[in-house]
Amino acid sequence: RDDLFVLASHARARGLVPNLTTSGLGLSEEHARKCRVFGQVNVSLDGVGEVYRQSRGYDGARVALRAIERLIAAGVPTGINFVVSRATWASMASTVATVAAMGANEVEFLRFKPAGRGAEVYDDYALSEAQARSVLPKLLRLQAQYPSLHMKIDCSFVPFVCAANPDLAVLEQFGIYGCEAGHALSAVDAKGIARPCSFVDDPI
Repeated sequence: RDDLFVLASHARARGLVPNLTTSGLGLSEEHARKCRVFGQVNVSLDGVGEVYRQSRGYDGARVALRAIERLIAAGVPTGINFVVSRATWASMASTVATVAAMGANEVEFLRFKPAGRGAEVYDDYALSEAQARSVLPKLLRLQAQYPSLHMKIDCSFVPFVCAANPDLAVLEQFGIYGCEAGHALSAVDAKGIARPCSFVDDPI
């Protein structure tokens, strides 16, 4: 949208803090400086090189890493969104190490979902049972190893974490308070149609 930064500035003027998730495509140094209007900008990065290509269908890792560099250089609070799937599972630690060294402040892990482009290949990309049971231990190891990064998960990952019956403090650490759809979270699409969350097809 050509008016993206105008909308973000308007949100700020209304007392809202807009955030942005981007692939990094087309993000110039000028755009990076304009991104200071956002409270947080996360770049989609599901690994680097071949891992990214296998996950996203094109080799966009270099573009994403360049965008992260530009955003951090511009003083924008910057993190990544990492979609966890069978294809990206093994690269979680190396990707976190890469962005930690760059100065990122956040990693949000998202579950690969049977929606959109993922609907047709879900069975091939969904985590195995062993991987699903290892989600929480892996997250806790990464958080301990990289304390400068705020580790988060999306709400669809909650069952994977809760299956380990963790202490309440662990749930709070990862911002887990149950399903937030329609409560602390809502989505409005480009046509102005509101939904409880971006993964609910029908407006309710």
